[in-house]
Amino acid sequence: MQVREAIHLRIVAAFRSQVEGSGPGPTDVDLRLFARIAVTEERLRRTLLQAKVHHGCSAETSSMRLARLVRRGRLQ
Repeated sequence: MQVREAIHLRIVAAFRSQVEGSGPGPTDVDLRLFARIAVTEERLRRTLLQAKVHHGCSAETSSMRLARLVRRGRLQ
């Protein structure tokens, strides 16, 4: 999340400088990287939710279920 947030701040600053006429806008690389990181975070969030049995699920049980999902190729 920290990397995505740092890139987000860089993109916002680049847009601001472009609007103010003092510099170029964000690079395509920054925009693509931000999008890829955001998609990866969402996939991980969904996978972690899928691994959790219920709200009272222990960390150990969640870890074992997550490991099973990874082995079965459900985590991309």
